[in-house]
Amino acid sequence: MSDIKFGGPIGEFFDPSSKLTFHPRCLGEATFPFEANEEFATAARACFVRHVAGQVGQRLQNGTAMFSVITVGALDAAILASVSAELRTPFTLSMLQVNLLEEEVVAFKSVLKVAAMAKMEAMSAQLAANAAPPAPAAPVPHNCSHCGAPGTGKFCASCGSPL
Repeated sequence: MSDIKFGGPIGEFFDPSSKLTFHPRCLGEATFPFEANEEFATAARACFVRHVAGQVGQRLQNGTAMFSVITVGALDAAILASVSAELRTPFTLSMLQVNLLEEEVVAFKSVLKVAAMAKMEAMSAQLAANAAPPAPAAPVPHNCSHCGAPGTGKFCASCGSPL
């Protein structure tokens, strides 16, 4: 059995939901059921990094996920299938991580915070608009048909006749 560790930068990705560009890295370990020579190990490492990059890029491009919700578990099955097919051998994926640079994490959290605040403000404004009772209509003045005096109620203030 051979344990092969792999990792490195997987490219530059644009996340359409946050409008940010990321430079993620992957780190992982796979176990093969035979003793691998250096040539196979080198090819396997490159294969893993290429397929992780492809899966991350595909999910972002299709709009099926933004970077914050691409989980490693979702990548595992796709990577197992594609790497096994390319290397023509089964293996066990012991570990897989996809990480962002610290400054990208800070920028991403900032964008999420701004978006959340804007959403909260919009909801608050909508609630305030829905909660405010409509202003009462101004009374329409009428002239008394009996004495001609102006009035706004149901009865004339001068003669008491109905308006």
